[in-house]
Amino acid sequence: MVVFWDGFEKDLRDFEKYLKQYFDEHFEDGEFKKVVGYSLIDIGGKRVRPLLLIKTALSAGANCQSIYNLAVALECIHTYSLIHDDLPSMDNDTYRRGFLSVHAKYGEALAVLSGDALLNFAYEVLFDAALDNQSRKAAKIIADFAGHKGMIKGQVLDLSLVKSQYQDEKEYIFQVHLNKTAALIRAAVNAGAIIANVDEKELSKLDEFACNMGMCFQVYDDISDYQTDQNKYTYPKVFGLENSLKEAQKYKEKSKKALDGLENKYPHLLQMISKFGPEMF
Repeated sequence: MVVFWDGFEKDLRDFEKYLKQYFDEHFEDGEFKKVVGYSLIDIGGKRVRPLLLIKTALSAGANCQSIYNLAVALECIHTYSLIHDDLPSMDNDTYRRGFLSVHAKYGEALAVLSGDALLNFAYEVLFDAALDNQSRKAAKIIADFAGHKGMIKGQVLDLSLVKSQYQDEKEYIFQVHLNKTAALIRAAVNAGAIIANVDEKELSKLDEFACNMGMCFQVYDDISDYQTDQNKYTYPKVFGLENSLKEAQKYKEKSKKALDGLENKYPHLLQMISKFGPEMF
């Protein structure tokens, strides 16, 4: 498995410690806490989005507690989306990262409610983070990208619930990826930059990087899925494996290009996108 954060192990340890401590101190004790913590803490994940936010904010010169609160909220939103994505009414996945998905372990009702709880908990955390004007702007951008104009829009499209509004299949898949996957990656990078109060030109370049990074991430993820299940609706299922590899590489190069002039300030961004490839999943 690709290690995304070579050289940033301390950042990962610091975030894990903060996440566990914050969850333990602020989430009401009881049996339900164990259900919610199963996905957020026990199964865990790569923590790509919160670490993108933290490293971007620190690289841009921010130095405040709100950075970690924003990162916790973002990871809660991401985790809730995975819990709901696995539900029988959606992707109907029994396993997540080699562990039983929440609905398979605890039942569908608790899975729905644990996802709901994490989403609401995320906004409690965002309110705690919104201590100044820049923190409020960063919290708002996370909420925007996570909602009906971003991640949720992508999930609706992915389930083909409103597919008829797109006549072109490539545009349809682009919109799925742009919203379902790229939205939270854009939220991470944008929020980190906003809390550091970077100028509009720099913010625009960082958003372009994040957008293309998210698209690259999802095409490679589709390629990985296609290699194990060629019947699943994926980019290579529609456009072929060779075209998909070319498309992923195109997004990777565009992402790197967006960082022209910013490589020394944001080396972690260049490092991460450089690791992207078919072997990452």
